[in-house]
Amino acid sequence: MKLAILNESMINKFGIIIPKKKKFNSRDCLRMQSQLISSFIRGETQSDEAKTLSYLLNSYLSNLQLVEYETRLANLEEKLSNENPNNKSNW
Repeated sequence: MKLAILNESMINKFGIIIPKKKKFNSRDCLRMQSQLISSFIRGETQSDEAKTLSYLLNSYLSNLQLVEYETRLANLEEKLSNENPNNKSNW
């Protein structure tokens, strides 16, 4: 996939702006998904390409959410164990 660099972002051949950073957040995924849909509707993106890009964005977003939930759960478990140090149960 050919990408053009534009300040802090890149634009792929479908006109989708990809933030130039190591980690995308859920808003970035939503923005790219919206741009992909618009590109498909305008006929600038083929069905197979749109499907593939959409799948990748959805997979990334699902993994991002899973990591965020795991981090939040670990923080809650640590907080609970610090509040009650006598309770040494295994989570």
